[in-house]
Parts: sequence; structure tokens; C-alpha cells
Amino acid sequence: MRISVELAGDAMRFRKPEETFASKVAVVTCILVGMLASRNRLRRSGTTSRDPERTRGRLLRAAFQEMHRSGFRNADLDAILARAGVTKGALYYHFDNKEALGHAVVDEVIASNLHQKRVQPLRNAKNPSTFLSASFSPNR
Repeated sequence: MRISVELAGDAMRFRKPEETFASKVAVVTCILVGMLASRNRLRRSGTTSRDPERTRGRLLRAAFQEMHRSGFRNADLDAILARAGVTKGALYYHFDNKEALGHAVVDEVIASNLHQKRVQPLRNAKNPSTFLSASFSPNR
């Protein structure tokens, strides 16, 4: 006994064969082959696979920019997601909530910026006290 397949929206219906069995199978085959071809084209065109570290970094940078612009309370998660170019699922994969995202921004982004702009130059300075007084003078 043969069964033909008809596509109906997102669901598939199975029924007994008639004269159109070959055309139904051909349509299904073409769709599947077309789906595979488009998937391969995307991979060849330079899109990369999922990279959780890169996604987390994009979220942190976008959150820092939004929080710097609007403050923590007024920071809009949808604006952060749009700026980072990720989904809400990706946000909640990396962070439990907005508060956890805020803590990560402070711990990873702000601390890193502070280290690069203040601590590292202080370590490389010949006279740290001169560097500190120049760094915090009102003219700077």
C-alpha cells in the first residue's frame, strides 16, 4: 500500500494514493532539496555557527551602552537586544535576569575599562604619584 503526502500549511496530511501520487512526492522532494540548498548557501556565504562567547560579549557591550545612555533602571531590554542583534532567548541563556546582566556589565565591562584606563597606565608610570595627581586634576 502506498501513501501520498500533501502539504497543508505547517502540517502534513497522509492519504491513500490517487493519480497525483508522483506529483505530490516530487513537490515534497523539491521542497526538501530546496531547503538544503538554501541552508548550504547560507553557510558558504560567511555566516558562522553559534558562538556563545561572542554573543555574551555583544550583549554586555550593548547593555553597557544602553545603561550608560539611560541608566540601569530605565535601560530597555528590547533596545539592548536590538543593539546586540540577538534574541531574548540568548539573553536569558547567558543571564538569569536584568539584575544579573547589570552585575556582569559592572564586573566585566566597567572593571575592564577601569583597568585599561587607570590601573595599567599607573603600573607603567615612572612616578605613580605624579601620574595620579595629573589624572585627577580638575584641568584634565
